[in-house]
Amino acid sequence: MKKLTKLLLIVVAIFTWTNVAISQNTDCLGVTNSASQGAFTDGYIYSFKTVGTDVTVTFELLDNKTGLVAFIQTYNPNFSEVAATNISGKKFTKTFSGQILGDSFKVACKFAYAGSMAVTKAFTYIVGSSCKTTASDTEAPTLFTVKKGAITYSSVELLLNAMDNSGNVIYKITNGTNSFATTGTSGVEKSYTINGLTDATDYTFSVEANDVSDNAAANSPILLEASTKPNTSTECAGSYTDAQQGSFVKGYNYTFSTSGTDVTVTFDLLDSVVGLVAYAWTYNPNFAESQMSSVSGRKFSKTFTGQNIGTTFNVACKFAFSGGMSVTKMLSYTVGNSCGGTADTQAPTNFTTALGTVTSGSAELLLNGSDDSGAVVYTITYGTTSLITSSNSGVLKSYIVTGLNPSTDYVFSVTAKDASGNTSSNSPIIVAATTTAVVVPTTSAPTPPAYSASNVISIFSDAFTNIAGTNYNPNWGQNTVVSPIQVGSDNVLEYSNLNYQGTQFGSNVNASTMKYLHIDVWTANETSLQIYPIMNGDAIEKYYQLAPLNLDQWNSFDIPLTAFTSQGLDLSDLIQFKIVGSGGEIVYIDNLYFYTDAKTDLSTVYAANSIICFPNPVLNELTILAKSTINEITVRNILGQFVKQVSANECSKTIDLSDIRTGNYFITVKLANGQLFTKKIVK
Repeated sequence: MKKLTKLLLIVVAIFTWTNVAISQNTDCLGVTNSASQGAFTDGYIYSFKTVGTDVTVTFELLDNKTGLVAFIQTYNPNFSEVAATNISGKKFTKTFSGQILGDSFKVACKFAYAGSMAVTKAFTYIVGSSCKTTASDTEAPTLFTVKKGAITYSSVELLLNAMDNSGNVIYKITNGTNSFATTGTSGVEKSYTINGLTDATDYTFSVEANDVSDNAAANSPILLEASTKPNTSTECAGSYTDAQQGSFVKGYNYTFSTSGTDVTVTFDLLDSVVGLVAYAWTYNPNFAESQMSSVSGRKFSKTFTGQNIGTTFNVACKFAFSGGMSVTKMLSYTVGNSCGGTADTQAPTNFTTALGTVTSGSAELLLNGSDDSGAVVYTITYGTTSLITSSNSGVLKSYIVTGLNPSTDYVFSVTAKDASGNTSSNSPIIVAATTTAVVVPTTSAPTPPAYSASNVISIFSDAFTNIAGTNYNPNWGQNTVVSPIQVGSDNVLEYSNLNYQGTQFGSNVNASTMKYLHIDVWTANETSLQIYPIMNGDAIEKYYQLAPLNLDQWNSFDIPLTAFTSQGLDLSDLIQFKIVGSGGEIVYIDNLYFYTDAKTDLSTVYAANSIICFPNPVLNELTILAKSTINEITVRNILGQFVKQVSANECSKTIDLSDIRTGNYFITVKLANGQLFTKKIVK
């Protein structure tokens, strides 16, 4: 009797253990977009079922793919792969017989389609489980709505929403013979964009809302009508006889195309003329003129690199010929528009976003992605601000968000799309950043030499009388703010969030008798600046690069005005001045003035310094001034090795150092009287 009782206890224990094991099932039925390889946009539905000792696995892909086949991957215990049977649409199944009740059955599904593949995550199912730990789900989705979102000439956005007790809703969309599916979270609006549509066309979309148990919302399907817009947002190709200057007899043909972020413009003159050349006039945003390359006959072409996808590119062509010239009408093209080409339905892949350099007023985002169109459009949002930039496919893009506050936490949300609006599957990527504290100068700017007032035109300096009525902070629509601050007893200008900022003179300035422009710059993080004196009516601005900039110290530059006049600047009629930075930094400026180097005015300087070398640091050209005639200039590196030698026979000599490497050098100047002077410079 004791043996029988013991045997019965063992049987009961085994039976109890088997039921416990079966009840521990985890994955039986659901919807997800998790992947172990590749990526899913809209995800898939999965289910498991046991009949006797046979396990049937079913996967239904929700992504819109062509040429679709499916393979079931098992790990019981070794890996194997077998083709699944298509049931209908994108639903596939496979039955595995002779399984052991209570065992773990691990399985995944590989969907292979035209151009790529993706593998679901691996699911573990307990053989024999009915997946009904609670009552069957018979509750259908409720509060089901469908609304129209953004509409373009080739796409319609559907805004889908519904509630379901399971936590997920499956939306099935039908348009004619085309069907789409996507999933959303219960109670959360889902945006789904249908691309590849025809412009100026009426469409009717039928939308159903189901849960994973296939319960349909009571008001399914909802029918939504939408009409795509006409494709009139751009001019891509055509012929005109219109002219904004001159006239055309037969006119001209034109074409636009985008490759990556490069726009190519082609003009073909139909008039018969001789001595023909062509120039592209662009207005993006400022006017510029550049010569076009001859393709053949009277056809000319020009490629403009690094344009932003989705922006408007405005251009005209000036045809110059023997005896006259004519300019085409201004044409507008939307960068990235395929102009009626094959619809693009492939979304960007390999999308990544990382945080780069962070300063007190800016954060750098490092963006990358790949797309078959050749370019990727990135949208960056934080708070209520939205920014857009683009780059070539597979090329790392550095984008600096400016106008930030110091010592502040920011969260950036970044999405990647192509020109057709297809969005990468892992969008958005969230990046957090904290801006640094503001760093201010610790010392006053260098005191200027005591020049005669007649030899100086001062824009800003405590040492001289500044131009009356000058506005250092005009509203030019930029983020930069200029504020006067005091460093010790010295007044300086603080340029915060510097992308660019102008200075408006109180009256027109004649600097034609001046020879140099002086500026002192202090910055904790800016590496390069551009300085622009602007003349009245100038359409093409001239600038000088202030580089390199040594951080956390004052940098002094004496710029020969020939650097500007050689570009066509008229010094006799200056109205403005502009500083341009890389974006978002804080820069301090002092002692900004024009001056001449008359010997009587520089005598006090020469008394202490028998030669003067500027600018130092030097970018390309170094000017040497001496109190007597210069005979020879020798350049040696920090080891004393010979680098360059230049002859001279004047008191002022400018030498070209663009061909030497960055580093420290010694300049030795031999005067005609035999004196030698050596100065250290930085390049």
